[in-house]
Amino acid sequence: MKPLSVLFLLAVSPVVCLAETPMREQAEAALQKGVAYFHSISRHGGYVYYVTTDLKLRWGESPADENTIEVQPPGTPAVGMSFLRAFKATADSRALQAAKDAAFALIDGMNALDGWDHTIDFNNVERKSVSFDDNQSQSAVSFLMALDQQIDDERLSQATQRAIAMMMRAQLPNGGWPHRYPEQGNYHDYATFNDGGINDCVRVMIEARNYYPENHEITVSLKKAARFLEISQLPPPQP
Repeated sequence: MKPLSVLFLLAVSPVVCLAETPMREQAEAALQKGVAYFHSISRHGGYVYYVTTDLKLRWGESPADENTIEVQPPGTPAVGMSFLRAFKATADSRALQAAKDAAFALIDGMNALDGWDHTIDFNNVERKSVSFDDNQSQSAVSFLMALDQQIDDERLSQATQRAIAMMMRAQLPNGGWPHRYPEQGNYHDYATFNDGGINDCVRVMIEARNYYPENHEITVSLKKAARFLEISQLPPPQP
């Protein structure tokens, strides 16, 4: 995933602090070129993991068609967040447009539960479950919240609030989050730290609290999560 890594590094690099103007101009030009290229190979505004140089083959964890994008990083939310960082570093409107397109791809792919599964198939967006595995739904919520701080768009704001509400609905009575939501009658119903599931959910809710401090339900959710961390801690000798 080297091309995406390069875009990410460029996006977060402190180009605005470079001492020599020519070097800054070169860095911004390279960043703009990377943004333009990635934006050009999007589908429905979203992204998979890999695309061959001839653009004929696309895949994430498995081959993907022209109507499928990845939610799981390093897919659409990760690329969208890189575009947003590029915009914040350079004020380039093209980077912001690319970020908006990625966000609206995620919004168009929200299912009836206001969340996401591993991928979005635009031929069938009626999936009936939300996945918290491998930072899937969590990364989408993080990106939407971050973009919501930068632009005034009612559709984005509404979708972001629906996604935050979904996070709180999915939270278990014990304060943790399941592997998948809603209940499926198997392992996926249980709170799990596997693949960073709980960690990423807690991180998202901390971000939500910082972005939307007026929403006291988020604070309640975080207190429940803190209680879950207490009761799930293992006893000695591995506390």
